[in-house]
Amino acid sequence: MPSASWRKPGTSAAWCSATRWHRAGAQAAIEALQTQGLEVRTVSADVASAEGIGHLMDALAGMPPLGGVIHGAAVLDDGMLVKQTPARFAQVMGPKADGAWRLSVALQRAGQTPDFVVFYSSLSAVFGSAGQGNYVAANAFLDALAQRRHEGDRAALSVNWGAWSEVGMAARGSTVARAGAQGLAPLSPDQGMQALGLLLREGAVRASVAPIDWTLLGQQMAGASAPRLLEDLLAEGRSADRQASQTGAAKVDYARLEPQDRLGQLVALVRRELATVLGLAGSPQSIALDQSFTHLGLDSLTSVELRNRLQQALGRSVSATAAFEWPTVQSMAAHLDSLYGGEGPVATAGEDSNREELTL
Repeated sequence: MPSASWRKPGTSAAWCSATRWHRAGAQAAIEALQTQGLEVRTVSADVASAEGIGHLMDALAGMPPLGGVIHGAAVLDDGMLVKQTPARFAQVMGPKADGAWRLSVALQRAGQTPDFVVFYSSLSAVFGSAGQGNYVAANAFLDALAQRRHEGDRAALSVNWGAWSEVGMAARGSTVARAGAQGLAPLSPDQGMQALGLLLREGAVRASVAPIDWTLLGQQMAGASAPRLLEDLLAEGRSADRQASQTGAAKVDYARLEPQDRLGQLVALVRRELATVLGLAGSPQSIALDQSFTHLGLDSLTSVELRNRLQQALGRSVSATAAFEWPTVQSMAAHLDSLYGGEGPVATAGEDSNREELTL
Protein backbone atom coordinates (compact mmCIF):
# COMPACT_ATOMS: atom_id res chain seq x y z
CA MET A 1 0.00 0.00 0.00
CA PRO A 2 1.20 3.54 -0.66
CA SER A 3 1.80 5.95 2.19
CA ALA A 4 1.47 9.70 2.41
CA SER A 5 1.37 12.47 4.96
CA TRP A 6 0.56 16.13 5.27
CA ARG A 7 0.52 18.73 7.99
CA LYS A 8 -1.05 21.99 9.03
CA PRO A 9 1.11 25.04 9.87
CA GLY A 10 3.06 24.63 13.08
CA THR A 11 2.92 20.84 13.05
CA SER A 12 4.99 18.03 11.61
CA ALA A 13 3.83 14.87 9.90
CA ALA A 14 5.19 11.36 9.66
CA TRP A 15 4.57 8.31 7.53
CA CYS A 16 5.82 4.77 8.02
CA SER A 17 6.13 2.35 5.16
CA ALA A 18 7.99 -0.87 4.44
CA THR A 19 7.60 -0.24 0.69
CA ARG A 20 10.75 1.16 -0.90
CA TRP A 21 10.12 4.02 -3.25
CA HIS A 22 12.09 4.22 -6.48
CA ARG A 23 14.80 6.78 -5.77
CA ALA A 24 13.84 9.10 -8.64
CA GLY A 25 10.16 9.04 -7.75
CA ALA A 26 10.85 9.69 -4.07
CA GLN A 27 13.14 12.60 -4.86
CA ALA A 28 10.56 14.13 -7.21
CA ALA A 29 7.85 13.87 -4.52
CA ILE A 30 10.13 15.50 -1.94
CA GLU A 31 11.03 18.34 -4.27
CA ALA A 32 7.35 18.94 -5.06
CA LEU A 33 6.62 19.33 -1.34
CA GLN A 34 9.58 21.63 -0.87
CA THR A 35 8.38 23.94 -3.63
CA GLN A 36 5.24 24.42 -1.53
CA GLY A 37 7.38 25.74 1.32
CA LEU A 38 7.35 22.52 3.35
CA GLU A 39 10.38 21.22 5.22
CA VAL A 40 10.87 17.52 4.47
CA ARG A 41 12.97 15.16 6.56
CA THR A 42 13.41 11.47 5.83
CA VAL A 43 14.22 8.96 8.56
CA SER A 44 15.17 5.34 7.94
CA ALA A 45 13.92 3.12 10.76
CA ASP A 46 12.67 -0.44 11.19
CA VAL A 47 9.21 0.05 12.70
CA ALA A 48 9.04 -3.69 13.46
CA SER A 49 11.61 -3.25 16.23
CA ALA A 50 11.71 -1.29 19.46
CA GLU A 51 15.06 0.19 18.39
CA GLY A 52 13.58 1.41 15.12
CA ILE A 53 10.64 3.11 16.83
CA GLY A 54 13.03 4.65 19.33
CA HIS A 55 15.16 6.02 16.48
CA LEU A 56 12.07 7.45 14.82
CA MET A 57 10.90 9.17 17.99
CA ASP A 58 14.40 10.57 18.63
CA ALA A 59 14.27 12.11 15.14
CA LEU A 60 11.18 14.06 16.16
CA ALA A 61 13.03 15.83 18.98
CA GLY A 62 13.03 19.59 18.49
CA MET A 63 10.36 19.42 15.80
CA PRO A 64 6.82 20.82 16.08
CA PRO A 65 4.15 18.44 17.42
CA LEU A 66 2.95 15.80 15.01
CA GLY A 67 -0.09 16.82 13.01
CA GLY A 68 -0.73 13.36 11.62
CA VAL A 69 0.66 9.87 11.09
CA ILE A 70 -0.01 7.31 8.36
CA HIS A 71 1.20 3.78 8.99
CA GLY A 72 1.49 1.87 5.70
CA ALA A 73 4.18 -0.69 6.50
CA ALA A 74 3.68 -4.20 5.11
CA VAL A 75 5.47 -7.31 3.87
CA LEU A 76 4.09 -10.58 2.50
CA ASP A 77 4.99 -14.22 3.09
CA ASP A 78 2.12 -16.17 1.53
CA GLY A 79 1.58 -19.89 1.85
CA MET A 80 -0.85 -22.59 2.90
CA LEU A 81 -1.70 -22.42 6.61
CA VAL A 82 -0.21 -25.87 7.25
CA LYS A 83 3.08 -24.55 5.86
CA GLN A 84 3.12 -21.43 8.00
CA THR A 85 5.49 -21.20 10.97
CA PRO A 86 5.86 -18.82 13.91
CA ALA A 87 8.79 -17.22 12.08
CA ARG A 88 6.73 -16.60 8.94
CA PHE A 89 3.91 -15.11 11.00
CA ALA A 90 6.38 -12.90 12.86
CA GLN A 91 7.85 -11.61 9.61
CA VAL A 92 4.45 -10.40 8.39
CA MET A 93 3.09 -9.31 11.77
CA GLY A 94 6.25 -7.33 12.55
CA PRO A 95 5.90 -4.18 10.43
CA LYS A 96 2.10 -4.07 10.53
CA ALA A 97 0.99 -5.26 13.98
CA ASP A 98 4.13 -4.86 16.11
CA GLY A 99 5.10 -1.64 14.35
CA ALA A 100 1.67 -0.06 14.75
CA TRP A 101 1.44 -1.07 18.42
CA ARG A 102 4.92 0.21 19.28
CA LEU A 103 4.27 3.42 17.40
CA SER A 104 0.96 3.95 19.21
CA VAL A 105 2.58 3.39 22.61
CA ALA A 106 5.56 5.61 21.76
CA LEU A 107 3.31 8.48 20.67
CA GLN A 108 1.39 8.31 23.93
CA ARG A 109 4.54 8.19 26.05
CA ALA A 110 5.96 11.19 24.18
CA GLY A 111 2.78 13.17 24.74
CA GLN A 112 2.16 13.39 21.00
CA THR A 113 -1.53 13.85 20.13
CA PRO A 114 -1.70 14.03 16.32
CA ASP A 115 -4.95 15.07 14.67
CA PHE A 116 -5.04 11.78 12.79
CA VAL A 117 -3.40 8.37 12.96
CA VAL A 118 -4.22 6.20 9.96
CA PHE A 119 -3.48 2.48 9.68
CA TYR A 120 -3.40 1.04 6.17
CA SER A 121 -5.26 -2.23 6.63
CA SER A 122 -6.58 -4.49 3.88
CA LEU A 123 -9.88 -5.79 2.54
CA SER A 124 -8.44 -9.24 3.26
CA ALA A 125 -9.31 -8.65 6.92
CA VAL A 126 -12.98 -8.42 5.88
CA PHE A 127 -13.21 -11.06 3.15
CA GLY A 128 -10.39 -13.35 4.20
CA SER A 129 -7.75 -14.38 1.67
CA ALA A 130 -6.71 -17.95 0.94
CA GLY A 131 -3.01 -18.49 1.54
CA GLN A 132 -2.59 -15.24 3.50
CA GLY A 133 -3.46 -16.22 7.06
CA ASN A 134 -0.56 -14.22 8.49
CA TYR A 135 -1.37 -11.12 6.41
CA VAL A 136 -5.07 -11.29 7.30
CA ALA A 137 -4.21 -11.55 11.00
CA ALA A 138 -1.88 -8.56 10.83
CA ASN A 139 -4.53 -6.40 9.18
CA ALA A 140 -7.21 -7.51 11.63
CA PHE A 141 -4.87 -6.37 14.41
CA LEU A 142 -4.73 -2.89 12.88
CA ASP A 143 -8.53 -2.74 12.84
CA ALA A 144 -8.67 -3.71 16.52
CA LEU A 145 -5.92 -1.22 17.44
CA ALA A 146 -7.83 1.62 15.78
CA GLN A 147 -10.90 0.73 17.82
CA ARG A 148 -8.85 0.60 21.03
CA ARG A 149 -7.33 4.01 20.35
CA HIS A 150 -10.77 5.44 19.61
CA GLU A 151 -12.14 4.08 22.88
CA GLY A 152 -9.22 5.80 24.63
CA ASP A 153 -10.17 9.10 22.98
CA ARG A 154 -7.14 9.06 20.70
CA ALA A 155 -7.19 9.71 16.96
CA ALA A 156 -7.43 6.53 14.89
CA LEU A 157 -8.64 5.31 11.50
CA SER A 158 -8.09 1.87 10.00
CA VAL A 159 -8.85 1.59 6.28
CA ASN A 160 -9.47 -1.84 4.76
CA TRP A 161 -8.18 -0.96 1.30
CA GLY A 162 -8.88 -2.98 -1.80
CA ALA A 163 -6.14 -3.22 -4.43
CA TRP A 164 -4.59 0.03 -5.68
CA SER A 165 -3.54 0.41 -9.30
CA GLU A 166 -0.21 1.95 -10.36
CA VAL A 167 1.33 1.98 -6.87
CA GLY A 168 1.66 -0.35 -3.88
CA MET A 169 2.14 -4.09 -3.47
CA ALA A 170 -0.96 -5.09 -5.44
CA ALA A 171 0.23 -3.19 -8.51
CA ARG A 172 3.06 -5.69 -8.92
CA GLY A 173 2.34 -8.97 -10.67
CA SER A 174 -1.19 -10.08 -11.56
CA THR A 175 -2.94 -9.18 -8.29
CA VAL A 176 -5.03 -6.36 -9.78
CA ALA A 177 -6.17 -8.49 -12.73
CA ARG A 178 -7.07 -11.42 -10.46
CA ALA A 179 -9.00 -9.18 -8.07
CA GLY A 180 -10.89 -7.65 -10.98
CA ALA A 181 -11.89 -11.09 -12.22
CA GLN A 182 -13.44 -11.72 -8.78
CA GLY A 183 -15.44 -8.49 -8.78
CA LEU A 184 -12.96 -6.27 -6.92
CA ALA A 185 -11.88 -3.42 -9.18
CA PRO A 186 -8.71 -1.45 -8.33
CA LEU A 187 -8.60 2.06 -6.91
CA SER A 188 -6.56 4.69 -8.69
CA PRO A 189 -4.22 6.73 -6.47
CA ASP A 190 -6.48 9.78 -6.91
CA GLN A 191 -9.56 7.80 -5.87
CA GLY A 192 -7.71 6.42 -2.87
CA MET A 193 -6.56 9.78 -1.62
CA GLN A 194 -10.02 11.29 -2.15
CA ALA A 195 -11.52 8.45 -0.11
CA LEU A 196 -8.94 8.94 2.64
CA GLY A 197 -9.69 12.65 2.82
CA LEU A 198 -13.42 11.96 3.09
CA LEU A 199 -12.94 9.39 5.88
CA LEU A 200 -10.76 11.79 7.85
CA ARG A 201 -13.26 14.61 7.49
CA GLU A 202 -16.11 12.34 8.59
CA GLY A 203 -14.19 11.10 11.63
CA ALA A 204 -14.45 7.42 10.68
CA VAL A 205 -12.71 4.81 12.84
CA ARG A 206 -12.83 1.89 10.40
CA ALA A 207 -13.96 1.67 6.80
CA SER A 208 -13.55 -0.59 3.77
CA VAL A 209 -12.78 1.10 0.46
CA ALA A 210 -13.02 -0.77 -2.85
CA PRO A 211 -15.10 -0.61 -6.05
CA ILE A 212 -17.07 -3.89 -5.94
CA ASP A 213 -19.21 -5.69 -8.52
CA TRP A 214 -21.55 -7.45 -6.08
CA THR A 215 -23.05 -9.73 -8.69
CA LEU A 216 -19.65 -10.98 -9.81
CA LEU A 217 -18.38 -11.27 -6.23
CA GLY A 218 -21.50 -13.23 -5.33
CA GLN A 219 -20.70 -15.69 -8.11
CA GLN A 220 -17.20 -16.18 -6.71
CA MET A 221 -18.54 -16.82 -3.20
CA ALA A 222 -21.41 -19.07 -4.28
CA GLY A 223 -21.48 -22.04 -1.94
CA ALA A 224 -18.82 -20.48 0.29
CA SER A 225 -19.17 -19.06 3.78
CA ALA A 226 -19.37 -15.31 3.24
CA PRO A 227 -18.71 -12.75 6.01
CA ARG A 228 -21.95 -11.98 7.87
CA LEU A 229 -21.70 -8.24 7.23
CA LEU A 230 -21.76 -8.92 3.47
CA GLU A 231 -24.74 -11.28 3.42
CA ASP A 232 -27.34 -8.71 2.36
CA LEU A 233 -25.16 -7.19 -0.36
CA LEU A 234 -24.16 -10.59 -1.71
CA ALA A 235 -27.78 -11.75 -1.60
CA GLU A 236 -28.75 -8.87 -3.89
CA GLY A 237 -25.94 -9.76 -6.28
CA ARG A 238 -26.87 -13.44 -6.30
CA SER A 239 -30.52 -12.60 -6.93
CA ALA A 240 -29.55 -10.55 -9.98
CA ASP A 241 -27.29 -13.36 -11.14
CA ARG A 242 -30.10 -15.92 -10.83
CA GLN A 243 -32.38 -13.74 -12.91
CA ALA A 244 -29.72 -13.39 -15.57
CA SER A 245 -28.98 -17.11 -15.57
CA GLN A 246 -32.60 -17.96 -16.34
CA THR A 247 -32.00 -16.78 -19.88
CA GLY A 248 -28.44 -18.09 -20.08
CA ALA A 249 -26.85 -21.49 -20.36
CA ALA A 250 -27.51 -23.95 -17.56
CA LYS A 251 -24.68 -24.95 -15.25
CA VAL A 252 -22.85 -28.01 -16.50
CA ASP A 253 -23.64 -31.21 -14.60
CA TYR A 254 -20.43 -33.12 -15.21
CA ALA A 255 -21.75 -36.27 -13.55
CA ARG A 256 -24.44 -36.63 -16.21
CA LEU A 257 -22.09 -36.25 -19.17
CA GLU A 258 -20.97 -39.22 -21.19
CA PRO A 259 -17.35 -40.16 -20.35
CA GLN A 260 -16.15 -39.26 -23.85
CA ASP A 261 -17.72 -35.78 -23.54
CA ARG A 262 -16.85 -35.06 -19.92
CA LEU A 263 -13.07 -34.88 -20.34
CA GLY A 264 -13.35 -32.19 -23.01
CA GLN A 265 -15.66 -30.16 -20.80
CA LEU A 266 -13.25 -30.50 -17.89
CA VAL A 267 -10.36 -29.32 -20.05
CA ALA A 268 -12.38 -26.21 -20.91
CA LEU A 269 -13.22 -25.70 -17.23
CA VAL A 270 -9.59 -25.92 -16.08
CA ARG A 271 -8.45 -23.52 -18.77
CA ARG A 272 -11.19 -21.02 -17.95
CA GLU A 273 -10.62 -21.04 -14.20
CA LEU A 274 -6.84 -20.92 -14.58
CA ALA A 275 -7.10 -17.87 -16.83
CA THR A 276 -9.39 -16.21 -14.28
CA VAL A 277 -7.26 -16.72 -11.17
CA LEU A 278 -4.07 -15.69 -12.97
CA GLY A 279 -5.66 -12.77 -14.81
CA LEU A 280 -4.31 -14.07 -18.12
CA ALA A 281 -5.01 -12.03 -21.23
CA GLY A 282 -6.34 -13.69 -24.36
CA SER A 283 -8.52 -16.71 -24.84
CA PRO A 284 -8.30 -19.53 -22.25
CA GLN A 285 -8.15 -21.94 -25.19
CA SER A 286 -4.68 -20.59 -25.97
CA ILE A 287 -3.28 -22.23 -22.81
CA ALA A 288 -1.34 -25.29 -23.94
CA LEU A 289 -2.52 -28.61 -22.56
CA ASP A 290 0.98 -29.54 -21.38
CA GLN A 291 2.11 -26.10 -20.13
CA SER A 292 3.20 -26.09 -16.49
CA PHE A 293 0.97 -24.11 -14.15
CA THR A 294 4.02 -22.73 -12.35
CA HIS A 295 5.44 -21.45 -15.65
CA LEU A 296 2.16 -19.60 -16.17
CA GLY A 297 2.61 -17.90 -12.78
CA LEU A 298 0.64 -20.11 -10.39
CA ASP A 299 1.87 -19.93 -6.80
CA SER A 300 0.63 -21.08 -3.40
CA LEU A 301 -1.93 -18.30 -3.14
CA THR A 302 -3.44 -18.69 -6.61
CA SER A 303 -3.34 -22.49 -6.37
CA VAL A 304 -5.81 -22.25 -3.50
CA GLU A 305 -8.05 -19.97 -5.55
CA LEU A 306 -7.92 -22.41 -8.47
CA ARG A 307 -8.76 -25.37 -6.27
CA ASN A 308 -11.69 -23.53 -4.66
CA ARG A 309 -13.13 -22.51 -8.02
CA LEU A 310 -12.81 -26.01 -9.45
CA GLN A 311 -14.37 -27.48 -6.34
CA GLN A 312 -17.26 -25.02 -6.56
CA ALA A 313 -17.88 -25.76 -10.25
CA LEU A 314 -17.80 -29.53 -9.75
CA GLY A 315 -19.59 -29.77 -6.43
CA ARG A 316 -16.97 -32.31 -5.40
CA SER A 317 -13.96 -32.25 -3.11
CA VAL A 318 -10.65 -31.38 -4.77
CA SER A 319 -7.32 -31.89 -3.02
CA ALA A 320 -5.67 -28.74 -1.65
CA THR A 321 -2.44 -29.79 -3.39
CA ALA A 322 -4.11 -30.71 -6.69
CA ALA A 323 -2.57 -27.84 -8.66
CA PHE A 324 0.93 -29.07 -7.81
CA GLU A 325 0.22 -32.78 -8.11
CA TRP A 326 -1.38 -32.40 -11.53
CA PRO A 327 0.34 -29.25 -12.83
CA THR A 328 -0.95 -29.04 -16.43
CA VAL A 329 -4.38 -28.58 -17.97
CA GLN A 330 -4.26 -32.11 -19.39
CA SER A 331 -3.27 -33.87 -16.17
CA MET A 332 -5.62 -31.77 -14.02
CA ALA A 333 -8.60 -32.44 -16.28
CA ALA A 334 -7.82 -36.16 -16.26
CA HIS A 335 -7.60 -36.11 -12.46
CA LEU A 336 -10.95 -34.34 -12.18
CA ASP A 337 -12.41 -36.88 -14.57
CA SER A 338 -11.26 -39.61 -12.21
CA LEU A 339 -13.52 -38.12 -9.53
CA TYR A 340 -16.43 -39.30 -11.66
CA GLY A 341 -15.05 -42.79 -12.17
CA GLY A 342 -12.75 -42.01 -15.09
CA GLU A 343 -9.36 -43.64 -15.46
CA GLY A 344 -7.52 -40.68 -14.00
CA PRO A 345 -4.21 -39.12 -15.02
CA VAL A 346 -0.97 -40.86 -15.76
CA ALA A 347 1.82 -38.48 -14.75
CA THR A 348 4.73 -38.13 -17.12
CA ALA A 349 8.32 -37.60 -16.11
CA GLY A 350 8.04 -33.99 -17.26
CA GLU A 351 5.02 -33.38 -15.10
CA ASP A 352 6.68 -34.97 -12.08
CA SER A 353 9.57 -32.54 -12.34
CA ASN A 354 7.18 -29.58 -12.13
CA ARG A 355 5.58 -30.58 -8.85
CA GLU A 356 6.21 -28.26 -5.93
CA GLU A 357 5.53 -27.91 -2.25
CA LEU A 358 2.64 -25.59 -1.42
CA THR A 359 4.79 -22.86 0.00
CA LEU A 360 6.59 -19.72 -1.11
